[in-house]
Amino acid sequence: MGVPNIYRKSPSAVASYDYFDIASGTGIKTFYAGDVNSTVANTAGEYILQPNQFYSDVGATTIASTSTADVDFDVVLNRPLNVKGDCSVNVPLLLVDDNGAGNEDITVTAKLRKWDGTTETEIASDTAIHGGNPDQNDGMTLMYCIKFSISSVVHFKKGETLRLTIQTSAPDSDHHAVLGHDPMGRLTVDDTTGTDAWETTTALTLNLPIVVDV
Repeated sequence: MGVPNIYRKSPSAVASYDYFDIASGTGIKTFYAGDVNSTVANTAGEYILQPNQFYSDVGATTIASTSTADVDFDVVLNRPLNVKGDCSVNVPLLLVDDNGAGNEDITVTAKLRKWDGTTETEIASDTAIHGGNPDQNDGMTLMYCIKFSISSVVHFKKGETLRLTIQTSAPDSDHHAVLGHDPMGRLTVDDTTGTDAWETTTALTLNLPIVVDV
C-alpha cells in the first residue's frame, strides 16, 4: 500500500513527509500556522494550517493586557489520516513592557484537536511557561517548544478538521503580548506601539506524527 496523502483546503496535496521514524512507522509532517483574508488592521481573519510556507496576511495577533487569547488554526483533510506519536509545537510570542514593571510570566498551551463540524474533540496537549524581562516600552521575543504524546492511534475521516489551538494566559496590566503566526518568519514591529520589534522568527509550526503503512 502507498503512503497516505494529506490535503489542505486547496486542491494541492501533501505528497511527502519531512522525515521518518521507520522503527515506529511514523512520518513527521510540518504544518505552518497563519492567517488569511484579514480586513481590519492588526486583526487576523481566518486562521489556517498549511503544509507549505506562505506569507501570512497579518502574521500576528495582539494579546491585550489582562486578556487571554484562544486561537484555532485549522486544516480540512480530504483523505483519511491516522496520527500517533510525539508531537511538537513551536510558538513565538513578543512580550512588551508598557510601564517599566519588569519581569512577567506568560503561559502558553498547545492543543491538538479534531473538529467534525459539530463536535470538537481534544487529542493531546501540554503547557509551557516563559518569563521575560524586557526594557521599559520595549519588547522581547519568547520562543516556546511544547511537546506532547499521542499515545494511541487517532483516526481522522475525510472531511474532518485537524485543529491546532494556541491558548495564552493574560499579561498583567503593565504588559501586552503578541502571538506570532507568519510561516515565512517575517520580523515585523508590534502594531500596537509601532516600535517594539521581533528579535527572532514569527513562524508558528506543528510537527505532526503520522502513521505510515510500511
